Amino acid sequence: MKCTPTQCTIKRILVAVDGSENSLRAVEKSIEMALSFKASVLLLHVVAPSDLKYFSGKGNEPSCEDAEKGNSKLCEAIKMLEVSRVLFDPKIVTGNPAEAILAEAEGPEEDGYDLIILGSKGDSGGQRFLFGSVAQKVTQYSRIPVLVVP
Repeated sequence: MKCTPTQCTIKRILVAVDGSENSLRAVEKSIEMALSFKASVLLLHVVAPSDLKYFSGKGNEPSCEDAEKGNSKLCEAIKMLEVSRVLFDPKIVTGNPAEAILAEAEGPEEDGYDLIILGSKGDSGGQRFLFGSVAQKVTQYSRIPVLVVP
């Protein structure tokens, strides 16, 4: 993010989703901000290695077919972005959610993101992870701005 005393420029937004209602509100906020700043969005879904059975194995891009098997709200997030006219890329990674979000967001400077948006807490149980602790870790350790959506 490039800021002057009166204005900030946001070009790349990472929104982390786990399928919870809070993460869908984070997607809504990412759309709002992306439209305001003419930014692109990365829709990031982090999956524990044990939950890969829910995905088709077609690489790291989620599809609605995948989402319906493992998490129907992920499909909803993809559809929200598709109709918004916002340029976005969906991506699935495996690993620890907070670590994966930070690694993706803070990648090499030219590939890094200007803002992370995530829900304040997520669904727990099954293949879903608890976003409350994830949001806390991301805000604590991130070197870039984080917007936590309730």
